[in-house]
Amino acid sequence: NLGIDPSKGAGQIRALSRLYFFDKYPMIRDKVRDKLETLLSNIGARAERLKRLGLEIEPGKVRVVITGSAAGGTGSGSFLDMGYLAKAILKEKNVDGKVDLYMVLPGGFVSTTNPDRIQANGYAALMELETALRGTRLVKQWNASDNLSIDARPFDDVYIVDNTNVAMAKTSEQEDIYEMLSDVFFTDFTSQDFANRKRSVAVNQNQHKIRAYS
Repeated sequence: NLGIDPSKGAGQIRALSRLYFFDKYPMIRDKVRDKLETLLSNIGARAERLKRLGLEIEPGKVRVVITGSAAGGTGSGSFLDMGYLAKAILKEKNVDGKVDLYMVLPGGFVSTTNPDRIQANGYAALMELETALRGTRLVKQWNASDNLSIDARPFDDVYIVDNTNVAMAKTSEQEDIYEMLSDVFFTDFTSQDFANRKRSVAVNQNQHKIRAYS
């Protein structure tokens, strides 16, 4: 009735995306379960291929990365539910893992249509994210017959990405942001100095996540 084709996104309507997540929840849950099981069963067979790429693996450990934009409707509306679901499935499978979020701010998308809605979506998404990371669980269950145990917080670590850096250098090309994210993901899984240092700092910073910042 709204004239929106869900195969092309949520039409920048965040609430529609979340409603669609609830409607398609059984399919989404099963796909995440299947992907996790496939990853765990094939990780040994792919070890040699990963080694040639310079990537290291820790057998039995899984890192789930949720990535999306706060600007539109699809990612902005369902990223919290995806984080909660991923953590719940890791717990269900007794897998030692973490769930991270890489969120792109609206800055890289303001040149597209409806710039005011894009900014509003980004603001609403960040407010919800802050509330969730304070431990206020925003969902109890997606299905009345489901028995997944949902954590209070949807993510272990959150990285916010924008089109402007601290030196105020700016890009208006969305492809630049996609390239930057790709570089970050690939670097994260290497054994180079930067990646090792980042992992070390992340472990030490965990102590500061125990209570609210004052």
